[in-house]
Amino acid sequence: MRFMLIAACSFACVDAPTSAEGEIDEGATRDPSNPGPSDGSGGAGDAAILWDSFPFGKRTWEYLSADGVLTYTLVVEIFGPVEPGLLDTAVYTLHYKKECFGSDPSCVTGEILRIIRWSSDPIQGVLVHGFGNLSAMQVFDPPVRIAAPDGDSGDNWTTTTAGTRWTSTYAGVENCPEAMVEEWAQCFRFDVTTDVGEGYPLAGTWWSAQGNGVAAMEISTENGQWQILDFWCD
Repeated sequence: MRFMLIAACSFACVDAPTSAEGEIDEGATRDPSNPGPSDGSGGAGDAAILWDSFPFGKRTWEYLSADGVLTYTLVVEIFGPVEPGLLDTAVYTLHYKKECFGSDPSCVTGEILRIIRWSSDPIQGVLVHGFGNLSAMQVFDPPVRIAAPDGDSGDNWTTTTAGTRWTSTYAGVENCPEAMVEEWAQCFRFDVTTDVGEGYPLAGTWWSAQGNGVAAMEISTENGQWQILDFWCD
């Protein structure tokens, strides 16, 4: 486990967005009762800038389970180079793996529990292009929209892809759930659901902080909540 917090990380190691203007995903729709902006302009009124709460670039995050039972932390790191994705996006492959502590002989440090491929930019917002593990990956075409570039509390986006309907709802601003001493600013909360199966590892609740990334996650098939413990630039 790492315990040195690098406060400048949120500003020093964020890659500039690399996407160009493209068409909005036809498989993703916004709540018609609250259409809001989707072009990354920031919108009118008090619409929150959502896309930059999922920054990537050269950084790593570490999370501690709030259930107090697991004998490992969850380290999330970017694997491999950024890749071009659908809708002119820049796609990052994130590995979610174990970092063991204590004396549990069954725990294997470095074991990859899941893989999620993300993009985030001011044109398309936050998208998931696929998920899985080292054995198999589910690819989404169109990608699942977690958020438009900006939005208001209550906005939701629905994507039908790979035979499954996904809905992400921006529930508003909350205090960041976190396990570290260094406090992040308030977080955006996103509730992600699916109409087929359990939706692992995407379905659940995600909290993200502008410029820093995911502060906490509650995956629907897991017990407890993963809370940010540390983060650093690579």
